[in-house]
Amino acid sequence: MQPEQLEALAGEVARVIQATVAPLLVRLEALEARPAAIEGPPGIQGLAGAAGEPGAKGLDGAAGRDGRDGQQGAPGARGESGLDGREGTDGTHGKDGVDGVGFDDFEELYDGERTFTRRYRKGDQVKEFVWKTAMDIYRGVYVEGKTYERGDGVTWAGSDWHANETTTTKPGDGSKAWTLRVKRGRDGKDGQDAPGALPVVKVGKR
Repeated sequence: MQPEQLEALAGEVARVIQATVAPLLVRLEALEARPAAIEGPPGIQGLAGAAGEPGAKGLDGAAGRDGRDGQQGAPGARGESGLDGREGTDGTHGKDGVDGVGFDDFEELYDGERTFTRRYRKGDQVKEFVWKTAMDIYRGVYVEGKTYERGDGVTWAGSDWHANETTTTKPGDGSKAWTLRVKRGRDGKDGQDAPGALPVVKVGKR
């Protein structure tokens, strides 16, 4: 039997039971409302009636089905645009800037090594911007006590060294200011007379 049929049968049984019990409940309420009767002489005790058969057990009602989840409602209509804000007041005026230097009065100077200077001139006003590079410049054999700058290269102990920073230290003494760029080569072996070599010819007085 399908759940729908069980549910319908349970409802019909409940309706029949309610219709049968309703008159009995009315009579019971009426008896309870009547006054107690006057006692008379004891009557003859009647015979006990036979016990009635037990009534049939009512059917359990079928469990109701779970309801379905509600669907999400459609989005609401778009609200109206708000009113435009009020126009702000004007800000305070800034201070007048200093007159700039024209590009017609521009110079770029180079000291021949690492320093460049850009000079802007207008009347009595002069502005200079100086910057220094670290280009590689060979300074010859290392001179003890001399100050070397970053980018300087020197020769010392037969090797070529590059300065990483301004320093007065000697290359090869464990100073981090120098980097070995070209290592000195090993000395060659002494030459010997080769077999079949031409005789040495001397020119001049004997």
